[in-house]
Amino acid sequence: MLGEDEDFLHECSIEMFSEDGCLSAYDNFPASELSEHIVLFSQDGIENLKYIVEARRDADRT
Repeated sequence: MLGEDEDFLHECSIEMFSEDGCLSAYDNFPASELSEHIVLFSQDGIENLKYIVEARRDADRT
């Protein structure tokens, strides 16, 4: 959606919190003791992530 590498986006999202629109969801499937973790973004979270990506790209250029 953002045209960026998934690993790069993951690195950028580590800096984000729920207040920034970055949420975590866990699969709590009863047959499994292990829980899958995925990261979700609200619309504001996507905008915040775009801002972080751009800021990191600018920092890399300087």
